[in-house]
Amino acid sequence: MTEDFADRVAGAAPRLKPQERAVAEYLLEQPEKAVLASTSEIAAATGTSDATVVRTARSLGYSGLRELKRVLMAEIADPRDPVRVLEGRLARSETALGRVLDQVLADAATLLERVPDELDERSWQQAVDLLDGAEKVWLYGFGPAGLVAEYQALALSRLQRRAHAVTQTGFRMADSLMSIGRGDTVLIYAPLRRFHEIDVLVAHARKAGASVILVTQALGEELRDAVDVVLNAPQATATMVSENLVDLLFAHALTLELARRDKVGAVAARQLLNQLRAEIVAGTPENRTD
Repeated sequence: MTEDFADRVAGAAPRLKPQERAVAEYLLEQPEKAVLASTSEIAAATGTSDATVVRTARSLGYSGLRELKRVLMAEIADPRDPVRVLEGRLARSETALGRVLDQVLADAATLLERVPDELDERSWQQAVDLLDGAEKVWLYGFGPAGLVAEYQALALSRLQRRAHAVTQTGFRMADSLMSIGRGDTVLIYAPLRRFHEIDVLVAHARKAGASVILVTQALGEELRDAVDVVLNAPQATATMVSENLVDLLFAHALTLELARRDKVGAVAARQLLNQLRAEIVAGTPENRTD
């Protein structure tokens, strides 16, 4: 969560009873669900009682659950500030029992369990169809999301599919955008923040006749009408897990979906890759016999 709420939980942790701690952890991990849930639903989700949920809100310094929900709603709607996200994760680490690694693994498991609830199956299949039929796939990501884009571009190229990663910003990005054409598909990894480059990319792709897929945790509602498909991922900012974890899993799964649709081609491409690798190794000075 962001700094304010995470700090509240961290400060109150020593005096929270075990059941209150369970409620606080739920609010930290699933704020989007919490703001829409009733007191009874939160109690059921945490294995506690209505009274415990209300008592937890007061133990955290709020007048009641309604005020706590208003704070959560404001923080969800607020653009994610990387500094505040980091501070929130550090605050959360202070409340963790045992090693930080244990908390990261637990948060990752919880986050992945939420993927089916966030991801629409029809949208997933539509995204696979667009990628499968694309003349060329353009993968866009900025910062850590750029690493996901580069990974998927490499993975697709190993299936002998035309793919290119765009990770630049500013003027340098324009050179890549010029080559996007009709029949292409642009896959954008934008977990949390809406950069101006994303708007330019979407608008240009539309003008060029390319389809657009957006993978995001927070921008789905903002950009839904501007793109062809939105693949929603659960928000990770309330956890100690990188916001790019689900992006990487989506990239891997989408690539495997395409390989499954053309098993013969995928195997042939891998055989060619292995053959070229063997030829390169055989040609190195230490392996030459001439």
